[in-house]
Amino acid sequence: MRPEDRAIGMNLVALTGLVGDQIRYDERPARKQDACSFTVAIHWSHGTTFVRVNVYGSFVETCREKLRNGVRVEVQGELMNRRASDEMFTEVRCKYLNVI
Repeated sequence: MRPEDRAIGMNLVALTGLVGDQIRYDERPARKQDACSFTVAIHWSHGTTFVRVNVYGSFVETCREKLRNGVRVEVQGELMNRRASDEMFTEVRCKYLNVI
């Protein structure tokens, strides 16, 4: 596909749900940016969907102070793809985090 044939899209995700039990922190002194990742469980009529959220920068401190298993959060961000082994994963790169 030629670049001029591609449609320009909007990459925006907004979700609310409960924080799962695996909250991970990664200190990155070489990049001068810490990271946090966690799962948000979104309950709806057809079951539960689990979404991996990655947080960088200033919101990592908010994660350390307030995130716990079962806490309700509001996340806004963008979709990002990551390859692990032979699989591709779609996750949310957090741009805004609110602990409700």
